[in-house]
Amino acid sequence: MKPRTGIAAALLTSLGCFGLHDGRAEGLALDSVYLAPGRQFSKPVASWRTVRRQNMVAQSKEYTCGAASLATILKYYYEAPIGEEAVLNAALGRLNADELADRQENGLSMEDLATAAKRLGYASATLELKFDKLSGLPMPVVVRLVQGDFKHFVVLRGVVGSRVFVADPLRGNSRVAIPRFQREWDGKILAVVKPGQKPRTSHALEVDPCWPVTPEVQAARRDVVGAQPRVRRPLFRFD
Repeated sequence: MKPRTGIAAALLTSLGCFGLHDGRAEGLALDSVYLAPGRQFSKPVASWRTVRRQNMVAQSKEYTCGAASLATILKYYYEAPIGEEAVLNAALGRLNADELADRQENGLSMEDLATAAKRLGYASATLELKFDKLSGLPMPVVVRLVQGDFKHFVVLRGVVGSRVFVADPLRGNSRVAIPRFQREWDGKILAVVKPGQKPRTSHALEVDPCWPVTPEVQAARRDVVGAQPRVRRPLFRFD
């Protein structure tokens, strides 16, 4: 019996949502999909850890979430070879001993990140926005979440449906329910602009709703694993 073309096409369309390519994507294994005798298709399947850590810079120390977030934008939006260490050096390079001790205890500020961006050749602006403006932003931005006395920087990738998608330097790519994000976001963003460059229409940090990310509850359960830094302060619950 000949395969029904309509069903095959619909299935291929569905698989395409999960990254149907030619099988040469870096770091991806192949699973085969059999539609009918003589017809075989392959789709790449990434490990959970690979997906969680894809296109983002993880923080190496307890106080470097801000530096890692800025580095994520510079590396994966602007495609600049700039990592967390370079951002830290730019942010902390001219501080005295007392100021350095303060940053190591309390983390970097938005102003520190803006200073780092400027020293690395980028313009930046710290803005206060209402939540409904976030979905219209033309690029990913750094935002700060606050829970009690714990402040944590993440990259806001986008808002889709009822979820906010973030690149979290501690937990990886995650999604946050809008009500919780609204409670914990401090209302400010740090936008970083490369002089002379228009917003990109395609980039590694854009949200693909079909590509899996850490759900809220699982993100909370997997807060500190593997090589992630030990965090003494209470962690955010993403649910």
